[in-house]
Amino acid sequence: MKIDRKYLVINSFKSVIGDWKRIYKHQKSFYPLLKCLIGTLKISIKSLPQKSIDAEFEFLTFSVIPGLTSFWFNHLSYFIKRSGFKITIGDCSGNLKVRNMNDKVNLMPIMNFEHGYKIDLFIMCICKSDFIVICDDDIFFLDEEPLRWAKQELIKNDNLAAVSLFPRPSSNKRLNNYIKLFNSPNANNLNIKKLMGSYCLVIRRKIWIEQGLSFQIYKPKNWQAVGNYFDTADYANLKLIDSGYDILIAPSNIREKLVCFTSISLWGLRIQETMGYISQLIRSRP
Repeated sequence: MKIDRKYLVINSFKSVIGDWKRIYKHQKSFYPLLKCLIGTLKISIKSLPQKSIDAEFEFLTFSVIPGLTSFWFNHLSYFIKRSGFKITIGDCSGNLKVRNMNDKVNLMPIMNFEHGYKIDLFIMCICKSDFIVICDDDIFFLDEEPLRWAKQELIKNDNLAAVSLFPRPSSNKRLNNYIKLFNSPNANNLNIKKLMGSYCLVIRRKIWIEQGLSFQIYKPKNWQAVGNYFDTADYANLKLIDSGYDILIAPSNIREKLVCFTSISLWGLRIQETMGYISQLIRSRP
């Protein structure tokens, strides 16, 4: 996946308008917005060195609700300390403050682009670790066993491209649609029972870069006829399997060590956008 610098600059300014009511209006000044804008524009300058973490394993998350991310970080920092993991946070509010900041934490302000694009951007330009734990800030670890298990599996199998600690909920209809959409002679022979998702996923960065993979939503030309398109990371999921790489889904005893509060950030932004009148954005099911 290549980073389009022109796209980055243009969409930075579009994000200022699009996210004003949802995010930046609710900060105490214009300074957080300015931080995000400058941080994003710095990434667009190829000759400018980017701050990164020197580690084998690295967490990556993005923050739009500072209070939620701060709580998540404080909870996670205990396990990071014991497991040797470090963390990079893309701060899309510009107002995130975390306690106990040290050399294990890399806080980078950035505009609130589409989620998959932000992940791609950081994998390409910011995160340099061998293995990256992409984790939403509404997923909490009960202990360090999932991290220890994923680390062991990745180290012993060089062909293992990703370990999913919290896969996408099963849907035969979605999988069938993806097989129809996937442009490969082997599409009907792909052995996929669960999709890895992007909620809590450990990737081997080298394979991701070499294969030119992307986390972004992908809409093939025939997606409307099929009635679906590839959600975040799903197209990359099929490409990895088609290319002969392994993807490991954590067994239930490992997944039970994670607690997921789905879409807290999404609804938090909606509450901010409507100033608490959330009913304005809730529609009846057809």
